[in-house]
Amino acid sequence: MVISKKLAYGLRVAIRLARSPEGAGVAEMAHEQHTAAGYLSKVVAPLIRDGIVTPIGTNHIALAKPPSQITLAEIISAYGPAMQLTRCLLRHGDLHPCSVQAECGLHKLWEQVQASVHKALACYRLEEFARCADIIDAARREADGE
Repeated sequence: MVISKKLAYGLRVAIRLARSPEGAGVAEMAHEQHTAAGYLSKVVAPLIRDGIVTPIGTNHIALAKPPSQITLAEIISAYGPAMQLTRCLLRHGDLHPCSVQAECGLHKLWEQVQASVHKALACYRLEEFARCADIIDAARREADGE
């Protein structure tokens, strides 16, 4: 699975919002993530479209439901399929979609892998990632003597 730049930012936004129940400003989050507010607005659009994030003011957003009710699979699917067969697994360097899917035994096996990955992603909740981020920040503050 390849995590696109847009998905990576989308995950960061979702985790940040899970840690801020009151929501956050897009410009503020863009500054924190060292990116342009315009770009982050485009990143947030799929999360709004899929009902994961909701606007709560001018350039201010919040999670549409509690982080315990949002799965990693939901966030990832807002940006497209989590994993899909895009190249032949047998022919090194073949950049074209598989042309013999119906006859290829690997295709059926790959579909099973895709289903397993989606099932695993659906088990993880946004609140778990927010909790881990809190632990990491606390450890950093302690290491810095704060």
